[in-house]
Amino acid sequence: MKALFRHRCTIERQTVTDIDGFEQKSWSVVKTNQPCLLQERTGRFRIEPYGEELEVDGVIYFPRTVDLKPRSAEDTQDRVTITDPSTPGATFLVLFVADQAGLADKLSPLKAYVRREPAK
Repeated sequence: MKALFRHRCTIERQTVTDIDGFEQKSWSVVKTNQPCLLQERTGRFRIEPYGEELEVDGVIYFPRTVDLKPRSAEDTQDRVTITDPSTPGATFLVLFVADQAGLADKLSPLKAYVRREPAK
């Protein structure tokens, strides 16, 4: 299974702080050199049971043990920057993390639906 995750990335988590009534957003690193597999393709993903549709630019697969969000509407958001030489510096906002198999087993990967962030 590890051989499938041929890319490497850095995962950051967004934090929101209230400063004098204004939201200040910042990012902190959660994990570096994380194995993953990026598949860029545009499309739509429907979140059940609410029926919300997300427009996505790709899917990133991760080992099941990775702490990645959001998994629900209440979660903070993560972003992923590909550090692999094949796609260096490509940054993606994680829109939703799905349980690929519908089971909490250790064999099926996590599937993150992502949107590409504009280059800085």
